[in-house]
Amino acid sequence: MNPYQKIPLIAERDTHTGEVFYLTESHAILRYLHARYNCAESWYPSEIKARTKVDMYMDWHHTFLRQGAAGTVFRMAFARVVTGKTHSKEEIKFHLTYLRRSLTMMERWLTETQFLCGDKPTLADISAVCEIEQLHYLADYMDKHIPEKYPKVHLWH
Repeated sequence: MNPYQKIPLIAERDTHTGEVFYLTESHAILRYLHARYNCAESWYPSEIKARTKVDMYMDWHHTFLRQGAAGTVFRMAFARVVTGKTHSKEEIKFHLTYLRRSLTMMERWLTETQFLCGDKPTLADISAVCEIEQLHYLADYMDKHIPEKYPKVHLWH
């Protein structure tokens, strides 16, 4: 169903026409669900500056936090099982660097506000928590580094 053969994917059948609507890409799905199901304004504000801040985070997310968190977790916890491939220390270090940079940025943002884009959770927080949650596969990293070096991220999570 997904032309890229990846997840996430949602499929919704129109109750009037019977047509199925397919949607890929996590942030497009979040925005769609917010609009489709008339979710609370605070999740994806209509005020232009507040919305742009959420959009800015979500664009940043794939380049930094996703690269760091998913890249590190996949290479350290799953690659050998899924692909049979092991990754070099240099490659893992590259993704860990992205992860640390990302967590440092998040720590800075969470010093200013309770959530990533303000005082209420938004789609940005949903997106980010999915990345942070997968770090539990690297229990040593979570237990040793997150609470100590990134206390605001730890409390937010």
